[in-house]
Amino acid sequence: MNGIQVPVLSYAKPLYYGAPMGGMGSSAADMAQFMKAVFAAQRNANDSSCLGPNGRSSKQCVVSRSRAIEWMQGGALQRNGISGYGLGTFEQAYSNGFWIQTKAGLWGGFGSSIAMVPELQLGIFVATNMMSSTVGQVSAQGLDMLIPALIRDLDMARAPFALPANYTRWFGVYGSSNVFSITAPESGSQVPPGMLSGTFPAANMNQIVLYWDVAQDTPGTLTEPAKTAFRYNTVLAPLYSCFGVTSIGTNGVAYLYEVDGVQLVDLPDMMMFMVPKKTSE
Repeated sequence: MNGIQVPVLSYAKPLYYGAPMGGMGSSAADMAQFMKAVFAAQRNANDSSCLGPNGRSSKQCVVSRSRAIEWMQGGALQRNGISGYGLGTFEQAYSNGFWIQTKAGLWGGFGSSIAMVPELQLGIFVATNMMSSTVGQVSAQGLDMLIPALIRDLDMARAPFALPANYTRWFGVYGSSNVFSITAPESGSQVPPGMLSGTFPAANMNQIVLYWDVAQDTPGTLTEPAKTAFRYNTVLAPLYSCFGVTSIGTNGVAYLYEVDGVQLVDLPDMMMFMVPKKTSE
């Protein structure tokens, strides 16, 4: 990579099942154009609305929308439940929370592998001058690095999450035994804009991220205080959150409110209610 030798782990997850190659030769540059055409077709409204590989309007579709969708259809799963043969052109594998469409081939002393993540419009192509099935493992290892990095960048580039007025009043530790806490993200952290940091030791979550879920807010009544809802989830790694990426984490809701000058939190997922915020000693 850039003239520097980079070790590739031999135990990287394979993204192939050794289906016969098609006997077609190509170059990395042409395969990149092919993947761009497939992703452009996915963005088309229909077969008569065409975008070229550069994203601009084109009089003729390189790949039609219907054909691109046909190629990306799911296929027959293998017994491991995370890989299988596609119904169209590709084999498929499940990795990092996404289905990957992939195909490897060996021919005439050369090996190659293509792998695409349609949801992310991310693709990788690997070509080697040796007939070895490990070429698919190289693409697998590459996507294991690229997918989390892309998700992190997309999270950071998105519009900041909205925050309620005077949200800092909820900062602090709740419960005498440190049940739950909310804080501002540390300087230089990779928490997406508008998200807050915290901990939830009572649920064995040493690090959580939170965002305001206004749809879950409850207005005040004559007998009940108004409650501000923050949805929380675990952080898989300090560089990116798992919101909308995987199902890992509780993805619960914390309801914050104030009664007689005391700030409290309800944590219904853990059957904890009216947990007061600790005061400074």
